[in-house]
Amino acid sequence: VLMGVCFENGYGAEQDIGKAVVLYQAAHEKHYDEGTCALGVCYDRGAGVEEDHQEAARLYQEASENGLPRAHYLIGRCYEFGHGVELDEDKAAEHYRIAHEGGHSAGTCAYGLSCSPRPLKMAWAER
Repeated sequence: VLMGVCFENGYGAEQDIGKAVVLYQAAHEKHYDEGTCALGVCYDRGAGVEEDHQEAARLYQEASENGLPRAHYLIGRCYEFGHGVELDEDKAAEHYRIAHEGGHSAGTCAYGLSCSPRPLKMAWAER
């Protein structure tokens, strides 16, 4: 996965998102959750693959079922905004809570906001 990050971002190698996707896919196939999550981000953004929010959500869900805090945060965002899954703020909040408990800083922020009054959540979403 680290080599994929290098190719994705051009760290110490020429930027090549295609190579990054190949490496993330290989990591996913070996059941490495960080690779599964990174591949999901590629599908979410349409980076090196065709944009597919349903596939991204499926990959995030798979990695979250194995306890990866980052994946809980990302599938929470899918539920919060209805990207690739049906919008469900309760499921979003639950995934954010798990991400928070796993030490994911963005998960902590999202969890706090999910417990906040609606106007504050809307202000966050508009950022």
